[in-house]
Order: sequence, then C-alpha cells, then structure tokens
Amino acid sequence: MYKVVITDYEYSSLAPEKEVLRKIGVELTAVQCQTEDEVIEACKDADALLNQYAPITRKVIEKLENCKIIARFGVGVNTIDIDAATEKGIIVSNVTDYCIDEVSDHAFALLISAARKVVLLNKEVKKGVWNFNVGVPIFRLKGHVLGLVGFGQIPQALAKKAQAFGIQVKAFDPFVPIDVAEKLNVQLLSLSELCKVSDFISVHAPLNEHTCGMIGDAQFDLMKKEAFIIKMDPVK
Repeated sequence: MYKVVITDYEYSSLAPEKEVLRKIGVELTAVQCQTEDEVIEACKDADALLNQYAPITRKVIEKLENCKIIARFGVGVNTIDIDAATEKGIIVSNVTDYCIDEVSDHAFALLISAARKVVLLNKEVKKGVWNFNVGVPIFRLKGHVLGLVGFGQIPQALAKKAQAFGIQVKAFDPFVPIDVAEKLNVQLLSLSELCKVSDFISVHAPLNEHTCGMIGDAQFDLMKKEAFIIKMDPVK
C-alpha cells in the first residue's frame, strides 16, 4: 500500500483528500510539521507528500527514502527545494489556479480599504470620533495608478478588477511577454519606473534568492509620499 503524508494543513476538514485517496487504496497520514526534523520523522518512508507551509528543504529531501512526488497546496512552490527534488528524481507539482479570485479579491479589498481609510476611520468611530478630516486625504480610485510587482495569474485577475473601477494598471515582471500585458491593457515598466508612478503597489512576487530585498529603501525613496504598498506574497 502506498503511503501519502500531509505535512501540514490549515483546513478544518481533510475529507476531500481522504475520499480521493481511499478510492485507490492509499494510506493517508496527516501531521502538523513546522521544522525540517519533524518533516523527516513523519515523511521519511512516504511515497508522496502533500505540502502547505512546512519546509521541504534539501536536508529533508535527502532523507526521503521512497518519495516519488511532492504536491503543493497552492500556486507557489517556494517551500520546496526544487533543485534537490529534481536531483533525486522526485516530481514537484502545484495547483496553478489555486484561489486566483480569492487572493485577487482580497488584494483589491485591501486597496479600497487603504484608499478610503476604512480601518483608520473605523477605529476613530469606535472611539467616538466623527471627523472627516481624520482620514484626509481620501482617494478617488478613478484615474489613480496601481503598480503590480509580479504579473502572474493572480495579479492579472486583480488588474481586471482594478480597471473596472477606472484605475490605470502598470506592472513589473521580467518574465512576462509584452503581448500578454498589452492584451490586458497593462503597461510593463521597470521596478524603478513603477515605484515612481504608482499610487498603490501590490506585491505578488514569490520569495526566493532573486526577489529577497527587492523592495527596500531605494524603492521606497522613489515612491510618492502618499503611496500605499500592499504585500500579498512573502517577498522581503
């Protein structure tokens, strides 16, 4: 019998996973690993892993005796050392359309909240303060510029939603062809140019050796004084 281990999970029910694997006679073990050593202990003899946030590092992968595939709950695979998995012949898969609308909806909700000072004004009202000037300036969305750092499926969905409100959308992503952006009426810019012109910047870049530190003092110095930054991915 094959053994599948869920390394960690946030969901209240694992019924879908159990039902699918039951049909093919697979043994499913669900644990809540947070460290490399915990993953190794739980997964060393597993044939397959389902992973959410637990670290699947080179150290972990080298200890996997039978593993044939590591499947990620989500789009990004930054929890998994792809090179180490490839060297060991382990397939890595992800869910390419995972929560595209949910995440882009949430990003746009944060944008509106920032523009309309929803959280700030809510706090003031709870303190008994009813003063419009507390939230000044409050932005009209139409005509403002949203800059997207990263232009994969989620920010592309966000671009469409923002444009429906009359927001101009720019993007920085060195891996996206110009024609993809043009079809969505989005202008590709350098990161520096994007920082200069944007009223809102939504970051959708995965955290890796190339993106770590990409938003720092130099980028903040280029931004408008009243610009907002929305952090939707773990880039530092």
